Amino acid sequence: MAIDRSLTDQPRINDEINKVGRGGQDNVGICTLRASQTTTTVIFVNSSLNAHISLTPLTANAAAEQAAGQMFISSRPRGSFTVTHRNNAQIDRTFSFECTGSGAA
Repeated sequence: MAIDRSLTDQPRINDEINKVGRGGQDNVGICTLRASQTTTTVIFVNSSLNAHISLTPLTANAAAEQAAGQMFISSRPRGSFTVTHRNNAQIDRTFSFECTGSGAA
């Protein structure tokens, strides 16, 4: 999360701090692996080379994909990350993800 140092609106600052306290850190999302492909690129502004990305399966097919042991984060450029996975025709391999420690790399 970036801090806008020019922000002087105290009620808005308080709202943002409260949002973080409730777990609203803008570091989560949902992605579905592309069917019949071996990579899926996820556009996520908070991602960077230093990011730690955790994937949690939301469907049975996503859990099976993860359990197969061939899925991994293969690239983490600024603003996106790429998941390498098995070539499969399933269209419901859906995951939630958390991206932390992004930094400025």
